[in-house]
Amino acid sequence: MNQKANATTPPRKIHAQHFTFEQFKLHAVITALEGTPRPGRVEFFGQDLGFADALGDDGLRGVHEREVNNALYFNSTDVGHIRTGVPLPAPEALDEYPALRNTFPDAASAVDEGRVMPTAEEIAKVTEAGFRLEFGAPDCGDPELAGRWWWTLGQTGWSGFDVSEGEFDTAAAAWADAVRYLREDPSLLVQAA
Repeated sequence: MNQKANATTPPRKIHAQHFTFEQFKLHAVITALEGTPRPGRVEFFGQDLGFADALGDDGLRGVHEREVNNALYFNSTDVGHIRTGVPLPAPEALDEYPALRNTFPDAASAVDEGRVMPTAEEIAKVTEAGFRLEFGAPDCGDPELAGRWWWTLGQTGWSGFDVSEGEFDTAAAAWADAVRYLREDPSLLVQAA
């Protein structure tokens, strides 16, 4: 994992559709507007996501759903307008808006084909073994890590940490890699006990 800032690499865009609503609202800011037909405007990690039709969680939920919707739209062959560079939503984000599956069935199928979310039991097991997820904030100083997820592994008596070999677009993908790592070395679970 590159942990040195590279000034020539532009910051990675962080996509709202890669977050569940609960994760999204931790990093989204809604600002009330006056003198406009729309009551608010939303920023996510400093990126302008446009107008909100309500304030508070209702407004944030609407903007999050719109971001998931647009990601599906721009990846859907049904609408005849595929826009490159717009990533599909994370499966967990799509799961929060089941009606979108009917609107964009081919794009939703593509999301499901890439689904990597481990079960709650698997996540509990890797957490018990000492795995933790990390997230690179936009201002982390390393554009290659900004907006990316990875795992670290530390146990009592260790002088350092293991770190995932790669970084991931979603928390689910990072958890899945941690599950794979533990499956390859189940002795880690015994050592943690």
